[in-house]
This record gives sequence, C-alpha cells and structure tokens, in this order.
Amino acid sequence: MALNEPEVSRLADVALEVHGDYGSTFRAMILVAAYVGVRPGELFALEHDDLTVDEVRVRQSRDGTGQLKLPKNGRVRTVILPPPAREALLAMPRHIDSPWVFTTKRGRAFTKPALNLYWNPVRTAFGRPAMHFYELRHFCATHLLELGLSHADVAMQLGHTDGGKLVMSTYGHPSEQGARQCLKAVHAEGQAAPSRRSVATDLEFRLSSAVSYLLNPPSPLPT
Repeated sequence: MALNEPEVSRLADVALEVHGDYGSTFRAMILVAAYVGVRPGELFALEHDDLTVDEVRVRQSRDGTGQLKLPKNGRVRTVILPPPAREALLAMPRHIDSPWVFTTKRGRAFTKPALNLYWNPVRTAFGRPAMHFYELRHFCATHLLELGLSHADVAMQLGHTDGGKLVMSTYGHPSEQGARQCLKAVHAEGQAAPSRRSVATDLEFRLSSAVSYLLNPPSPLPT
C-alpha cells in the first residue's frame, strides 16, 4: 500500500529523531524524493545550481558505481519543487564547499550503499523495516493523481517519456474529488481546461496548470 501524506510527514520526522544533528539533511532527502519524485540516482546527483525557488533541473544521475550519467531515458528535464520539499531544503545546512545538495555526514557524495546506511534505521524506527526508498517515488505519483493532475502531467514530473501510459497502468485513475479540485483550480486561474488534446500540443498548458496547482493548491471546502 502506498504511503499517504501524513505518513510521509511522520517518516520525515523520524529521520530527525534517528539522525540527530544530521537529521534535517536526511529529512530533506525524504521529502524531496516524495514530493519531487526524482529517482535515487538523480537525488544523489543534484547540485545547488539545479534548484530554483519552485523548480528542479534533473540533468544527471549517479549510478551504482558512483559515476555520473544522464538521467534514465537520456533526457534532461525540469520539474516542480513543491512547498514541502522546498521548505525542507531551506531548513537543512548547506555545505558551501560541495556542489552536491545532499552529502553524507562526512561531506561525501551519496551512493546507494550510503543511502542504505541512513535509510535502514529510519524505516525500522518508522515500523516498516522492509520498505524501499523507492516507495517515496510511488507516493509522488499517487499524490499528484489524487490532486487531480493528469497521467501525462505526472509522467512529465517523474521523467517518463510515454505520455502517461506507465502511470496509467501502474496507478490507475485519479480520484473523482481530486479531478474536480484540479478543474476548479484551473478555472480559477481563468483558463479553460482542454478535453482531449494531445500531450505534444498541450505541453505548455499542462506545465503552467500543474505549476499553478502545485504551488497554490485550493483550500478544502468547510464541512
């Protein structure tokens, strides 16, 4: 079962409890993975210059040997940096002597073995000792769908190149309530949502709508 938003928040807090002074850095790693949806290797290779106030440029990945290469599918992409991830980044210390956003306690670049070293005690303390770090990427996909974004929007955030087919087959349809909220947000911006445009002709609209919705989600109606 995919993580929900309160569980992700609790998981991030567990990182603070487990790792002490270093906790804010690993907490930020968890929240960036969860809300931005980058792959672990892409997370390891993020540099400070790849970040803006509301976007992340994913242009490289660190493989299992520690070498840098292009992201999966060989494509550089620019994705959204939602507020929970941005705030976590601002709360962690920055190592000005390193280009990497995330480093180990000793200031070294992250690799998969290093990730496991910090991840294992967090997931154990969280009560799910077998949970994979990749579950955070799955959360990102389901969370965006629940917000009402299209499968094509989610695919662009995750770095898929199939126009949303994998997202559709893996995660199914977004909730009806989420879809209604997204449409309301789009219309609130004075834009009429297209019905069945292709991803190629609708790319600019989708990106602007997704940015607007993620950075300014509508408040829930009172019950």
